[in-house]
Amino acid sequence: YEDRTKVLGVAEVHEGVKCTLALRALSSRKVPTRGFGKNMFEVRATDDSGVITLKWFYLPRGMDHKFVAGAQFMATGTPKAFRGMLEIVHPEISWGKSAAVAPIAAGNSPAAE
Repeated sequence: YEDRTKVLGVAEVHEGVKCTLALRALSSRKVPTRGFGKNMFEVRATDDSGVITLKWFYLPRGMDHKFVAGAQFMATGTPKAFRGMLEIVHPEISWGKSAAVAPIAAGNSPAAE
């Protein structure tokens, strides 16, 4: 069982500790990889407390079109440092209403009312 109800801010994550983040896409791009003729897909995202990079080496078809600037989503994965920046490789993504809500840890759950 994995508890994804605790949503952290980018400034709160620690390298090597799996976390769930509520993010907004800033930009996305396909980066050519050497030797394989394929592209890596990279998304820069924020939650206003910091910026994190999300990367996929095997991108599901059509997923690149969802990451337009301003798109809101939830990402779950294990951050690591790469060239001084935090990144998550192959994060799990959730779309929809749950991605647009404020973090439950901030007291915005229905039970808190």
